[in-house]
Amino acid sequence: MRSFLVLILAFLFQNVSVAQSNEFRDSVREHYLNHGAWQHAIFSKEYGACIDSALALSPHDAYLWQQRGMPYFKRMKYQEGMPYIDSAVKYDSIENLPYRAFLKCIFQKDYLGATEDFTIARRDHPVAHVMDHEFNFYLGLCALQCSHYEQADSLFSVCVMNDRAIEGNWIHPLHLFYLGVARYEEGNYASAISSFDSALTIYPNFSDAEYYKALCLRATGQKGEADAMTSRARDDFMNGFTINEDNSIYERYPYQVEKMWFDGVPSLTN
Repeated sequence: MRSFLVLILAFLFQNVSVAQSNEFRDSVREHYLNHGAWQHAIFSKEYGACIDSALALSPHDAYLWQQRGMPYFKRMKYQEGMPYIDSAVKYDSIENLPYRAFLKCIFQKDYLGATEDFTIARRDHPVAHVMDHEFNFYLGLCALQCSHYEQADSLFSVCVMNDRAIEGNWIHPLHLFYLGVARYEEGNYASAISSFDSALTIYPNFSDAEYYKALCLRATGQKGEADAMTSRARDDFMNGFTINEDNSIYERYPYQVEKMWFDGVPSLTN
């Protein structure tokens, strides 16, 4: 009986301690984020100084580390920012390991490092997402950028299958686009065109899909159709219809078209 009471008291004290710890963490965030860092531009010295003050009081708060490191990536200062993100992973790997993997994939272009992180994250949470996409999508990008086209094809196919299972008729156009790119790289032009057409059904002015469809048309000897599609791609690109992910304003995504490809500079369509 006495042992039982000791256990109950220990449990109660632990819960009180956790509650107090969370209350302190929340008060630090309120003061140094809501009324501090977030009142300044994220690239300012004041932003960093506020979070440094918060970390001095609450050094185990993973969210503070993430907020401290994030602005560096948006300014392409990856080496400076990654130690903060590593600390975020240290104190909350469930939340921040996928985020670090995303940064490695899209920002840092560390495809081997991103693959390692995403593989671990997918093992522990197979159906989880980060930045609006399942882990398989980013693993597909890593495979594509490492020229493992068959593997990329398989991963993007899973994304399309999962979209269809969840959304019915709606599939994320970016999943279809990259599936088409993987098949273009494999030389499976008819299948690639089918994927690009499916993406264009959902996002009709998707200049990137139009551009790579033009490459497939050219590769199969359909020069007139390829020229017309390239012209359409150029018009849509100039009107801003390209990959529209939130972070595409900071980083160019793999295989995303560039203006110079339409301006007389030797390009993939020549």
